[in-house]
Amino acid sequence: MNRRTIAFRILLSILPFAILLVALGNSGTPLLARILIVAVGGVTLWDPAAGLLITAGLAPLGAFLIALDGVQYFRLTEVILLSFITPWLVRSIRFTGPAEPPEPGPRLPRYAWVAAWLFSVLLISLCVGLSRQLLRYQDALRISLETFAGRYFTYGDPTGYSDTARILEGFALVCATMELIRRRPSLAKWVPIALASSTIVAAAATIFLWFGIGPRLVLSREAAIGYRFAAHVLDLNAAGSHFAMVLCLALGIAMRERGRQRAFWIFASAACAFGLWMSGSRSGLAAAGLVIPVAVLWTITIDWPRRRRLGLIGGVLGILLVFGAVRAWQIERDPTYTASGFRQQFVMSSFRVIGTHPYLGIGPGRYFRDSPNFLTPQLAWAYGSENAHNYFLQVTTEEGIIGFFVYAAFFAGAIGLAFRGLSDVSRRSRGAAKADWRLLGAVAGIIAFLGTCLMGHPLLVPEVAAAFFIQLALAASLGGSNVLNEVRNVSDLRNVSDVRSVRLQPDVNTRRYEWGVTLAGTIAFAVLPAWTLEKPLMPVHLEEVDGMYYADEGAAENMPFHWTREYGTVWVPVRARTIELPLRSPQAAITHEPTLVEITVEGRTLVNLLVGEHWTTVRLNLPSPDPPMQFNRISLKVNRTARVADLIPGSHDQRVVGVQVADYSIIQVAWEFVPRPAVVPH
Repeated sequence: MNRRTIAFRILLSILPFAILLVALGNSGTPLLARILIVAVGGVTLWDPAAGLLITAGLAPLGAFLIALDGVQYFRLTEVILLSFITPWLVRSIRFTGPAEPPEPGPRLPRYAWVAAWLFSVLLISLCVGLSRQLLRYQDALRISLETFAGRYFTYGDPTGYSDTARILEGFALVCATMELIRRRPSLAKWVPIALASSTIVAAAATIFLWFGIGPRLVLSREAAIGYRFAAHVLDLNAAGSHFAMVLCLALGIAMRERGRQRAFWIFASAACAFGLWMSGSRSGLAAAGLVIPVAVLWTITIDWPRRRRLGLIGGVLGILLVFGAVRAWQIERDPTYTASGFRQQFVMSSFRVIGTHPYLGIGPGRYFRDSPNFLTPQLAWAYGSENAHNYFLQVTTEEGIIGFFVYAAFFAGAIGLAFRGLSDVSRRSRGAAKADWRLLGAVAGIIAFLGTCLMGHPLLVPEVAAAFFIQLALAASLGGSNVLNEVRNVSDLRNVSDVRSVRLQPDVNTRRYEWGVTLAGTIAFAVLPAWTLEKPLMPVHLEEVDGMYYADEGAAENMPFHWTREYGTVWVPVRARTIELPLRSPQAAITHEPTLVEITVEGRTLVNLLVGEHWTTVRLNLPSPDPPMQFNRISLKVNRTARVADLIPGSHDQRVVGVQVADYSIIQVAWEFVPRPAVVPH
C-alpha cells in the first residue's frame, strides 16, 4: 500500500473506533456486547484472518445471541462487524513503494470500487439533507445527534446514518474478505465452514424453537406467528434467503469434497434445507428450486458446445420461471391467502414515491419511516409503516434511479468476476473442463439470494446481510483466482515474468480518466442529493391512496362529509395530540346493525367503534411521529360496504362506500421528539 492508502484507512477507522469506545464506556451496553468488542477486536489485531472467521460465524447469529441475553433492541451484529473492521483497517496495512506492483490475487474491477465510493458519498449527502430537515423542529437535530453518539447500537435515527453504516459495512466486509483471502488462500476453505457452522446453529435453534424452547423474546415473537419458525432473525423471509444461499454453497462443496469433509457438508446441506423449510419462505424455496437445477445442468453440460448448452439451460430455466410465475399468480389470487394482493400494492406504492424523487431518492432508511405518506389505505391500516418487500425497489426509492445503478455496478463487478471464473473453466478444451463445484455453489447461492430480493428485503437484516457480503466476496475471490490461473496457462504468456500485472493494471491515461470521473462524481453526489432533500416528503393525496372520495357530497344531518371506502384515511397535523372525529353509517338504518369501524395509527389499534345511523364522535389520542413527518395518518376499516345508490333513495351512484366522515376538531396540540429504538425489519 502507498502512503495515501494507509492514511485513508487510518482515517476510516477513527469513527468506528470512537463508536466502539463509547459503547464500552456506556453503562447501558450489555455485558455480552462488551465482551465481543474486546474479544473480536483483540483476535483481529492478533490475526485478521482469525477475526474474519469469528465474524463469519457469529455475525449471522447476533440477534439470537442478544436475545439470549434478554435484550430486545440492540444491534449486536453491528458490534461484531465494527469490532472486526476497525482493527482490520489498521492491522492489515502493508507499505509498498510507488513502483512496486500490487500483491498477487483476485481483485474486484476498479469500476466496482469507484461505484462503491460514489454510492457512499451519495448516502452521506442524503443523510446531510435529512439532517437539515430536522432543523425545522426545535432541538430535534441536537437530540438526534446526542442520542446517536451516546446510544448508537440501539437508536433508530431518522436521519439515516445507521442505515448508511449498514451498507458501508457491507462494502468493508467484501474488501476485507477478498484482501485476507488474497494473503492467505487457505481462507477460501475455512470461510465456507464458518458460514455453514452459523447456519447449522441457526437450524438447531429453530428445532428447539419448534418445541417451545428458546429465549423469551424469541418465543413471544413466534407466539404471534405460530406456523413458521426461524430463531436467529425476526424476518422469516430473510431467514429463508439466508438458508437458501448457504444451502447452495454447502451442496457445491459437498460435491467437491471426499470422506469426512463431505459428510460435514452433507450435514450442513441438510441443516440448511430444514431451516429453509421451517422458515416457510416461498421466495427462498422458489429461488433454491430454480437455481439448484440450473447449476446441476451447468456442470452436466460443461463439455457441450456453447450454443447447445445455453439453449438447454435457457429452456429449462424458462420452464421453471413460467411455472413459478403461474404459481405466484395463483397464490396472489387465492382469497384465503391473508396477504392476497399486497405485493401489487407494495409495488404501486413504491412507484408512487419514486415519482416524487426519481433520480436521487428520499434518503436511506426513509422508506419505512415515510411509508405512511404513500402506502395504500389497506397497507397503512394493516402495517402503519412497512418496507417495500422488494429490495431493488426499496433501493430505487431511497437512493433514486441513479443511485440504484451505481449500487448495482458494485454487485456487477463482484458477480461478473465470479462468472468469468466459471466461464473460463467452461472454455477449456472438450474433455479437459472440470466443474469448480465450490465456486459454482457460492455463485448459485448469491444468485438465489438476489432472487429472493425481488419478493423481500433480506439485505435490510444485518445478520443476513453480513453472511451475504462474505459469501459474495468468497465467490468473487474464487472466480478471480480462476481467471488469473487461466491467464497463467495461456501459451503466449509463458515468457511473461510477472503474470499478475496482466490485465490488472490500467495504463496512465486510463487512470487519469478514472480519477477524473471519480472526482466529478464525488462533487456531484456530495452536493445534489442534499440539495434535493431540502423539504420533507408530503403525503400523496389521491383517492386511491387515501381510500376516500373527495367529491362534494353535500351534508348529512347538517354536517358536510366525505365517504370512505372499505379502508379510509384521515390526515391530521403532526402537532395534534388529541382530536374528535365524527363518523356516521347510513348502512345502519338499513341493516339495523351498527357498523364496526376499526381505527389504527402506526399499525396499532386505537379503538374499535360501533357507528350507527346518526353522527358519533370519537376522541382519539395520537402518538407523536418522528420528524420530519408533517402529518399523522389515521387509518379506518369498516366491516361492511355498500353502494351509494343502495343508501340514498333516487341515487344512481355505483361507488362502493363505507362510512361518512366529517371534519375533525383538534382538542390538544403538543409536540415532543422522543428518540425511538431501532426497528427490526420484518
